[in-house]
Amino acid sequence: MKLNYARLMLLRELELLGSITAVSQANGLTRSAVSQQLSLLEQEVGEPLFFRSSKGGQLNDFGQMLAERAALLNETMTRIESELASRHDEFSGTLRIAAFGTIAFKLLPGLVSEFESAHPALSIEVHEVEPEEGLQGLKSKIYDLAIVDDIRGHPSVSGAAIDVWSLCRDRMMALLNSDHPLVQTKRDSLPLTSLRDAQWALNVSASAYQTFVNEACLKAGFKPKVIRACRNMMLTAEFVRHGQAVTVLPELALNTLVDMRGITALPIHPEVTREIFCAIPRGTDARPALRLLIKRMRKLCA
Repeated sequence: MKLNYARLMLLRELELLGSITAVSQANGLTRSAVSQQLSLLEQEVGEPLFFRSSKGGQLNDFGQMLAERAALLNETMTRIESELASRHDEFSGTLRIAAFGTIAFKLLPGLVSEFESAHPALSIEVHEVEPEEGLQGLKSKIYDLAIVDDIRGHPSVSGAAIDVWSLCRDRMMALLNSDHPLVQTKRDSLPLTSLRDAQWALNVSASAYQTFVNEACLKAGFKPKVIRACRNMMLTAEFVRHGQAVTVLPELALNTLVDMRGITALPIHPEVTREIFCAIPRGTDARPALRLLIKRMRKLCA
């Protein structure tokens, strides 16, 4: 029996992504092509590997076992490739970075320009995605590095071949119109409970951020009354500027992504923060370009 490595990797991605459609999109293949390759893998092993349905994604026990073995094989291959790159001191090829909006805006344009100028043979792709999408793409090797946050609690990397480095902490700020009574009290910080009866504007397009804000408010004993459901931070802040609502935004977003004229930002007390970190597939830290990129990111964030 001889197994095809590429087909084993498709099975591993099916385990991670949960559907044939998602696997096909991640690999730039048609759904039928992925389905055909998985059927050939089933012929190679001599038995079914997953339950077929409209989504076509749930692995059976044997398929799960084989996907786990494939993950180990993939980690070994990744480490071999990384170590070979280290031996030849390679600063060439393509690095694919996934990052969410606020940290991408703050960190990546200048850093990418610096790297590509210093290493002309190296190309860097940047994909702005939500943290969970970045982490999933990292697991399935769509990306080489993901900058993510723990805005919904630290993303689970249990069982995943991923290494993580902390970059920084970002505190949450309450935003109010500068004429708001709570601002006029000349305070240095603001208890989240003081916004219990306020009307809120909230960026609902970022599901992780929305969940985080709701959970922080529930912990403080109330549910925010959202009367302005927005799709971006700029519109959210605009409703605050016009005195129609209050909101909570990460400090990284202020002064660069948001026009703060007529708006006062106050730290929340007790402090509410999120950790921002970078993650890579385990074993790829031997790759010189990736290792240097992480070092520069940590220095800039420090």
